[in-house]
Amino acid sequence: MVVVVVLVVVVVVVVVVVVVAVEAVEVVELVDNKDGTMSIFCVVLDHASPAAWNPGDFSQVGLASLSRELASNDWSADPLMRRGSPLDRNTELLLPAPFDLSSITDAALETEFATRKAQVAAAASQGGSQ
Repeated sequence: MVVVVVLVVVVVVVVVVVVVAVEAVEVVELVDNKDGTMSIFCVVLDHASPAAWNPGDFSQVGLASLSRELASNDWSADPLMRRGSPLDRNTELLLPAPFDLSSITDAALETEFATRKAQVAAAASQGGSQ
């Protein structure tokens, strides 16, 4: 039951960030705290460009600024009412580990990743030759 709750919480956090800040990236990290608990960290990363666009600036940074400005325009509500503080953007959810996380090793993860990657490559090559 705990695993289901964790997955629901992660999905909700990601969806909220996508709706509120289209021009931001949400990084979700799962961390074993080595004490029977785990943390889900959600970190928001923004463009390095200014939030205000200078008209006529079509450089890479200028276009990123224009993108941020257009994404923040919300004709249906006062944007200052939904911004929150910088503390609202990066969060940690601390919860009991749903199983023994020490059984997961880097070697096991690398093996699983290589197996899945080989399966995807095999499926792609079979689909391309038909």
